[in-house]
Amino acid sequence: MAVHPTQGWAVVPEREWPPVIASLHPHAVTVYGWGIDISIKPYFDGGWGYAIPRKDKQDLPMPAACYSEPGQGVFWHDPC
Repeated sequence: MAVHPTQGWAVVPEREWPPVIASLHPHAVTVYGWGIDISIKPYFDGGWGYAIPRKDKQDLPMPAACYSEPGQGVFWHDPC
């Protein structure tokens, strides 16, 4: 998040993915004002992937029911 803008959004090029994110074999990594979305499998209404909010879960863009928390501050989402 520190390398990319906090307003709007920025797609992070694959060559800039940290090793731990690259190991997930994501479709795309995007930095938004609310945090980071690591898209694993895209779908028209959000797809499957991880979301890491800048502050807390309330900042995530999808309804709370779409998320689970497999690790502290890391959320898994699916299309819901």
